[in-house]
Amino acid sequence: MRCTLICLLTLLLSSAVSAAETIAMDAQTAQALLAEIRDLRTGLQSSVANIQRVLIVMYRLQAEAWVLDRVRQRLENAQEACAQLQTQRKAFTDQVENFEAAMRSSENPAERKRLEDTLAGMKAALDSLSTQEQQEQGKRAEAESQFLAEQARMAEFQEQLDRFDAALAKQVAIR
Repeated sequence: MRCTLICLLTLLLSSAVSAAETIAMDAQTAQALLAEIRDLRTGLQSSVANIQRVLIVMYRLQAEAWVLDRVRQRLENAQEACAQLQTQRKAFTDQVENFEAAMRSSENPAERKRLEDTLAGMKAALDSLSTQEQQEQGKRAEAESQFLAEQARMAEFQEQLDRFDAALAKQVAIR
């Protein structure tokens, strides 16, 4: 009986030790799982923050693209206006030279008076065209300056996106 009691006691002690080891093992596993979950949550929060930053830069880039397009249109319009005024001024200059030559070669006083009057009006129109051309050249210079500034801003946004892309690629490579 004594032997049975010792066997029974040994059996109970060994099962208690085994249960304690299982509980200890389960606690370690649970701690490891919790640590892994915390790491995953931290990584997810970091990824969400990065995605939000990228989205903000993309929205800014989209808005900047719209602004750049408008500035480009303004610049093209100013360049076109300058070209048209230059063409008109050259045509008026040629006409003034033709009228001056006709006036010099005219011997009829009435014809000469008519040519002088016409020539005076053409010179006034030519002066007006020159003034308009200078104003349009000023507008064109301003539009060019603004276009270059907007291009630089667009390049900054592109560089920011490139940095985000590199950082995200680096994060993916680490994991």
